Amino acid sequence: MSVTFLHPHWAWLLLGLPLLWWQVRPGVRRGHIVLRAAIIATIIMALTQPGLLIATDRRHHVFVLDQKPALTQASRSRARQELAARLVRVPAGDPVALVQIGGRPIAARADRRILLDDAGSLSAALAQAVEAVPPDATATVTVITDGLSSDRHWGRSISALIGRGIAVETVALDRPRRAPFISNLVIAPVRAGERVEAVATIEGTGDDVAVALYSGDRLLATSPGVALDGVTRVALRFTAAAVPFMSLRAVLRGGGRSDGAGFDMVAAIQPPLSLLYLGERQAGAAATLQRLLGPGVRVDARRPAEAAAIRDFAGWPVVMLDDLPASGLPAAAQARLMQAVERRGTGLFYAGGKAAFGDGGYQQTPLAAALPVTFRQEEKAERPGIALAVVIDSSGSMTGQPLELAKYVARLAVRQLTPKDHFGVVEFYGAKQWAVPMQPVRDAQAVERAIGRMQAQGSSVLFPALQEAYYGVKNAPARYKHVLVISDGDVSNGEFEQLIRHMAADRINVSTVVPVGDERGIQNMTQWARWGLGRFYYVPTDASLVQLDLSVPATTAMPSYRPALGPVRAVPGHDWWRDLGSSPPPPLAGVVRVDVRPDAETVATASAGTPLVASWLYGRGRVTSMMTEPLGQGTGGWAGWPHYGEWLSRVVARTAAADMPVAVTIDRTFGTIRVTLQRADTAGGGGAMPDVRLDDGRRVPLEQEAPGLFVGTVPFPQDRAAMVTVTDGATVVRAADRAFSDTAGAHPMSALHALPLAALAKATGGAAGDGTRGDRIATPLWGWLALVALLLYLAEIAWRRWPPQRNPAWRDART
Repeated sequence: MSVTFLHPHWAWLLLGLPLLWWQVRPGVRRGHIVLRAAIIATIIMALTQPGLLIATDRRHHVFVLDQKPALTQASRSRARQELAARLVRVPAGDPVALVQIGGRPIAARADRRILLDDAGSLSAALAQAVEAVPPDATATVTVITDGLSSDRHWGRSISALIGRGIAVETVALDRPRRAPFISNLVIAPVRAGERVEAVATIEGTGDDVAVALYSGDRLLATSPGVALDGVTRVALRFTAAAVPFMSLRAVLRGGGRSDGAGFDMVAAIQPPLSLLYLGERQAGAAATLQRLLGPGVRVDARRPAEAAAIRDFAGWPVVMLDDLPASGLPAAAQARLMQAVERRGTGLFYAGGKAAFGDGGYQQTPLAAALPVTFRQEEKAERPGIALAVVIDSSGSMTGQPLELAKYVARLAVRQLTPKDHFGVVEFYGAKQWAVPMQPVRDAQAVERAIGRMQAQGSSVLFPALQEAYYGVKNAPARYKHVLVISDGDVSNGEFEQLIRHMAADRINVSTVVPVGDERGIQNMTQWARWGLGRFYYVPTDASLVQLDLSVPATTAMPSYRPALGPVRAVPGHDWWRDLGSSPPPPLAGVVRVDVRPDAETVATASAGTPLVASWLYGRGRVTSMMTEPLGQGTGGWAGWPHYGEWLSRVVARTAAADMPVAVTIDRTFGTIRVTLQRADTAGGGGAMPDVRLDDGRRVPLEQEAPGLFVGTVPFPQDRAAMVTVTDGATVVRAADRAFSDTAGAHPMSALHALPLAALAKATGGAAGDGTRGDRIATPLWGWLALVALLLYLAEIAWRRWPPQRNPAWRDART
């Protein structure tokens, strides 16, 4: 039993009671003043509206019973048996609510029944379960289902369950074996003419199952047949058409039959990539380059003499210097180019022979320091200081090998650092804390021991931990700063894009490591690495562990141009050469001998392992060097290689700015779509509002929620693909969202999008405590206090008006 107050602030008036004793008139007795003080105090206490809370053993019980037609008869029967067994244990006086998903109403003890016609929406069922519990009541929710749902809009309901401390018990039903079906189709951003990979997800059971991909009636690709038992992903590669939006349809084939039920989606084909070409040694090089690169790249050729007049190189996503000597690019223009690369993310493709790497005069220039190669082997390279913060997911989803791999990656990172470097570890498991505060790495063994003490517990709440790491690294006295996030990617919502882009703008790179994760988690972590201008690593086993070395030594060099008659080879681990057919490139006629910087990546080699293509991140941008003339003497024999243009286009695209100037996302919630725009440069666009148009010509009204962040919501049919074109100044970006992207639609419910029952029970069970407390009945006391105040007031009136002559004792007391 306890007392609560609805308006306790009225109690401050009690401090004024001593004023009743101030300047009291002669003849007024103390008892009269005390009586008046009691009246005023009682009125003040009544204004606070106190209530008496009396605990009881009563609890509310809500049961969510899945009876959708997709379940087998045995699973539906087992669900009813589980319900009956649990109802027997419910005390007689406790209220019971039953939320039934699909099927005919069953006969069961329940004070309230809710039958959902949508036979498959666990989101609607959880929302009804939350509403069935009165405010401030103690309750338990039991969910009996196989977890498959027609939509995934259960986030708000789960947050309400956790916030109100309602424990959820889950009973997992067996899922039936299903015929093969396509549950998802994912396509990376693409431009016209590019070779793109579509990844189809197949679920079910079947033999020799294949996927055919169509655009209209034209067959684009067919995957090999696979034996299917569960979930499998297959890749289909095709060339993107030169259209704004490309309609695609994936169809299952297998066992000598064709399944006409397909999976439809729309790919947004982005406008051509704009490339600034600066070169003077090859006649007609710009036209030749345009033919090689195809419609996905628009070559903007300028004479070297015009380069000195360019004030802002950030107007192009990528700049190509083709065998251009330093005399063609003055030092001031080089400085402006490097500023665009380092601060604005512009890509630089530096290629050529003698004029570029030989006696072209780039030694000791701003541009030479940004190249991933040195002009000669440095005798000594100073390693700058590094500040590294590792954010480790120690939530329950990382239990076992994933957390051990995460800790091992963190230890490897520590071993790469020196005592002048700074290191820290932030762990998150529903809360954030510094497992290793940001500090110089003077005692590496103590740091590794602190990492080893971390244990998996709690839920995945990454955003505050990432903020903490940002503040810790930002103030560290180091030249190069990095944040490494190690997680499965299955985290709660947050404004991750805005935070990570802000970190990148502060020259703090964000890289990600996924020790284990599903498709959604891997996509999240890959996108975060792109926003943070870092790298993404997938480490499913200890055989694929990674190390970080973030130093960038400053060097100078003088290479030599020599014949290269050996074969050109791709370095394993890079996809720059992937899917280019079986015919290898011909030998080169010449290549410049250089040394690749320690932190740079060698993409391809020429004869005897001589580096041919190397690349690295420089500030916010990427710089790629090709140690031969892409359009001249060195690649003269490549004219007959059918994949040269496709490969060169891929190199240009990989080097270009990592992000679109405007990032566009479309989120669908049943009959509405929400379009979110984020400018990579919050000062871009000239302050004007971007223009967003649907494919039917309708304009999406936008509201600015933050600098560079715009959001618009419009009604849109569920059964139509949403195609959006964004115009922001000179920038045009396209985005598309397939029909029924947030629901199963006419397709079977996917196991990949099932409600995680074990995680739900664990998260809500922790919030609900031991569950032994029942309801509390509140009895208001303010009415009784008002009555006491009235009685005291009447007594005070009687005190003053009682005839003194009728009672000598009172007369003596009052005189």
